[in-house]
Amino acid sequence: TYPIDGLVLKYNSLALREQLGYTSKAPRYAVSYKFASLEEFTTLRDVVWQVGKNGQVTPVAIYDTITIDNVDLSRATLHNYQFIQDQNLQIGSRIVVARANDVIPKVIKAISEGTEPILLPTNCPECNAEVKLQGANAYCLNEECPAQLIEKIIHFCSRDAMNIEGMGEVNVKNFFRQGFINTP
Repeated sequence: TYPIDGLVLKYNSLALREQLGYTSKAPRYAVSYKFASLEEFTTLRDVVWQVGKNGQVTPVAIYDTITIDNVDLSRATLHNYQFIQDQNLQIGSRIVVARANDVIPKVIKAISEGTEPILLPTNCPECNAEVKLQGANAYCLNEECPAQLIEKIIHFCSRDAMNIEGMGEVNVKNFFRQGFINTP
């Protein structure tokens, strides 16, 4: 068996294909169908906050390990603080988790109330600077925050930027902590 996440259905007749033609984006003789993601139930145990390269402080759900498509999952992004409020997520909530596009773990919703509210941190978990809510997202206001600097260097070295071979996440963090690099 082969794992698949959807189907493409096409007319087999070349004459019919020609007759159906095309839209501006796709042929009319072909239709794609994406299967619904597999979902599992688990319990939200904790939320940790991660700082990105632009200072965005993102909540990450820590939950009891579940297995979807033979992959063990125990963490998923919660996007932003607004998502937590919209879904009424709390520590101890029973939650539904899926693998978006059969890859990325995603918390879909809470199906029961928890025991403890999830609070927006007032200080950055990395540098202790002030955290400010701007729209749906929270930001560390310290431009010299070590977590932001590390993420900027990781991005700079990545395939999408300078494509520096051998400078993956682990090496960047080690070199940064040893003082060998501190800016892109």
